[in-house]
Amino acid sequence: MDIGVWKKIGEGDRAAYGQLYAYYYKRLYNYGKKFTDSEPLIEDTVQEIFMHFWQQRHKILQVDNPQSYFFYSFRNKLFQKLKQETKKDQAESTLSLDPEFNIESILISDELAGEKRQALHQAMQALPSRQREIIFLRFYEGLSYDQISETMNITINSTYKTMTKALHHLRQTMQLPISSILFLLISHR
Repeated sequence: MDIGVWKKIGEGDRAAYGQLYAYYYKRLYNYGKKFTDSEPLIEDTVQEIFMHFWQQRHKILQVDNPQSYFFYSFRNKLFQKLKQETKKDQAESTLSLDPEFNIESILISDELAGEKRQALHQAMQALPSRQREIIFLRFYEGLSYDQISETMNITINSTYKTMTKALHHLRQTMQLPISSILFLLISHR
């Protein structure tokens, strides 16, 4: 590139700037293809280099070797962008899940929860009335054992025993661990 064009750019000559752009654009683009296949990333980097050059043309004109300046600046900017893209991709891959998997999992989970709630309802219907009442008061109405004792007019000890029998019966009927049954009962509120 002629040193005269370089000086004209320093004076704000847009035609000279256009010549410089035409001269280096394809060369920088091809150089960028050695590092990445992302054409938009390469094009953005070339544009940024030329924008920066135009904005800083008065300072940059002191550069002795324009060709080295452009290739060096382009390479550094491209590597910086590639590094950012890699970090972004890594962050997204660790944080995001496949949307189809999420939706499918939620649907399956909801279906299984629905089936378990239905099984709980059926198992509750098979309980003796006093056990069913104690489950209802504790888990659906949120009463404490003392309040249940008063409501049903039974001793606190009888309240605990009846609850234990009810949960044991539900566990046998549903073939689930007590923790799962308690979770279903608590989530039913």
